[in-house]
Amino acid sequence: MTGNVYRSFIIVFISQCLLLSVVGCTLFESDEDKAERFYNLGMKALEQKKPDEALLQFKNATNKKSFYPKAHFELGALYFHEGRPQFAALELNTALLQDPEFTKARKMLARVYFEYGAYDLAIPLAEELIEEK
Repeated sequence: MTGNVYRSFIIVFISQCLLLSVVGCTLFESDEDKAERFYNLGMKALEQKKPDEALLQFKNATNKKSFYPKAHFELGALYFHEGRPQFAALELNTALLQDPEFTKARKMLARVYFEYGAYDLAIPLAEELIEEK
């Protein structure tokens, strides 16, 4: 009987250690690391043609690390493709405020403004893009 109790204790102990090592990795992960993980999950969801999942993961990324221009850009692109120009413009502007040299975000923002008839906002961005070339 003592041998069985000892074996059971060892099995439970090893199981707990394995569980703690898996859960512990995310418990002690920095917000920056979590944001990067969420961003990567969002990119993977985009590759798998799962925009709703991608949107959730990019939101998670920006919640963990608000200064994350790439995640704000991806959110803006998703909102644009969903037909939500106000949200798209907000995220793309945030990406540009955080990284003024983010040409891809500037192009997308100009496109959002143009597609929704905000030509007075689209033209200066287009002119900036032309000057960059």
